[in-house]
Amino acid sequence: ILNEYKDKVDIEARTIIVPSLLFRKEDVIKVAEIVNDLDARWVIQRFNNMPELVEKNFEHIHPPSTTFLEDLREVCIKRYPKLRIEIK
Repeated sequence: ILNEYKDKVDIEARTIIVPSLLFRKEDVIKVAEIVNDLDARWVIQRFNNMPELVEKNFEHIHPPSTTFLEDLREVCIKRYPKLRIEIK
């Protein structure tokens, strides 16, 4: 469905990088492949462990560093040069 309308709407895909849940480069590259096929803007978002935003199980998980997110972006862009990736 998204491919049908990609010329008519701006599509944004968002992935929250959660250490110990979704953080391995291999996993992020798989997501990059899907987003690349959509021709969408992709936001890689840092996990936020603020107690009012997460379940108790996630409070002990620390957000990934900006450097780590930038490294993920670089790995994905090397494989899929047309990706439009934003880090938040």
